[in-house]
Amino acid sequence: MTDAAETLCNDELKGLADSGYHSAEQLDACKQKGIEVTVAEPQHASRKGRGGRFGRDDFNYDAQADVYVCPADETLKRGGTIRNKNK
Repeated sequence: MTDAAETLCNDELKGLADSGYHSAEQLDACKQKGIEVTVAEPQHASRKGRGGRFGRDDFNYDAQADVYVCPADETLKRGGTIRNKNK
């Protein structure tokens, strides 16, 4: 039993790791201790085939037309204007 499990009087620990804030060694150590860990999927991972959202890197900017083009080759409509309050 781990120190945390003993402190909590619970031998079924579960953990949560944010993408980019874990290592393979840490995950392996948890596995060896019987701790189930769920890890967030990194932003750069492709989720296209599973109905997930696209990441920023999946879109291309067309400077001549001043628009973004999505992976389906459709033009994104501008939804508003970004304003810098300091200017």
